[in-house]
Amino acid sequence: MKKNVVLGAVHGLPTGDIAPFVLSLKATGFDGDIVLFHIDVDDVFESFCYRTGIRAFPFTFSKFFDGPIHCGRFKAFQGFLEQHRDDYDRALVADVSDVIFQSDPFKSVDDRLCHFFLECGKVRIGENPSNAKWVRRFVPAAYRDRLYRERISCVGVGFGDAGLMADYLTKLWRLIKSTPLWHRRKIGADQALHNYITYVDGTIAHKLHANNDIVATMGLEGRDSYRLRDGIIETADGAVPAICHQYDRYPDIEAAIHARYRATP
Repeated sequence: MKKNVVLGAVHGLPTGDIAPFVLSLKATGFDGDIVLFHIDVDDVFESFCYRTGIRAFPFTFSKFFDGPIHCGRFKAFQGFLEQHRDDYDRALVADVSDVIFQSDPFKSVDDRLCHFFLECGKVRIGENPSNAKWVRRFVPAAYRDRLYRERISCVGVGFGDAGLMADYLTKLWRLIKSTPLWHRRKIGADQALHNYITYVDGTIAHKLHANNDIVATMGLEGRDSYRLRDGIIETADGAVPAICHQYDRYPDIEAAIHARYRATP
């Protein structure tokens, strides 16, 4: 039986900021591979990966040609998963420094689609200054009005069938690389072009989930939408999302999570 894989990338992060991502995932009972691509990590990162069984790979990118790390990481994800698309059952790609796992997300679905996740359902792309700016900068003019009316799909977490995720990553990376060089060095291409794939492109079979279903993308929801109970992040109605993203937007939640998941020697 093929394993599942979780992919992340870190650049200049202390291992203490990486630990919650890794240790929370291990605590769910996840028994697949965890792969971290890294640049400029501290001197305890290697031993932390050895102790926790992480597959760690150094990688390089050029901000001039590939964009900032937010975009450059997809070069690494795409290359790895394209090479190993037949070795894994399902694959997940995620931010690292602001993501924790509260249960195994792969157990939340039983289909072969890609799964993408909305941010706050009350906010449309055109109503959010950052997302609107990124769409103007990176998406062709013919599709901008359509995207402005849609809810924000977050590029920070996505998962699904490994082969289909490889196709998604190839599509996203090709779109990033097709942007003009003078724009590519700025942030936001990954988010804008992910939303283009989600709503316009039509070549990647996917399901779009409401916020706080499998993934809680917490930043736009507001602190009152979440509560802490014994170190677990719950929604206001008591649900426990499998993945919590952007928990670091709220200092008390971030402190509790970092206290729980420490990179001890």
